[in-house]
Amino acid sequence: MYLLNRVTIIGHLEDNPEIYWLNAKKSIAIFTLLTPIAGSDQKQRHHILVDDPQLVEYVASCLSSGQLVFVEGQLEHVSRNGSSDQTSWVVVSKTFGGLHPIASHVHTPECLETATAK
Repeated sequence: MYLLNRVTIIGHLEDNPEIYWLNAKKSIAIFTLLTPIAGSDQKQRHHILVDDPQLVEYVASCLSSGQLVFVEGQLEHVSRNGSSDQTSWVVVSKTFGGLHPIASHVHTPECLETATAK
């Protein structure tokens, strides 16, 4: 039996991404994408975690609030302190996933080079 854990989302960044340093060499980026809910004016929130150093650098320098982004990654569920409440995250890593701006307002050569250098 084969299992596939793949998530593809196109949505707008709710806020500017947050960058966290785990140690001197490792950082992660966290942001939320908003997608429309069919037949409603409401938006669904998708939590995104980026742990590839090159993509974290790209997120930090080139993505901002309101930007339309294509994200591909794996779905992971996280519970806090043994609680039954879980949060679902889309994890974008070097081994699986991608991150690409769509109709970006940040088309500087540095951002485009970083996004395609993966």
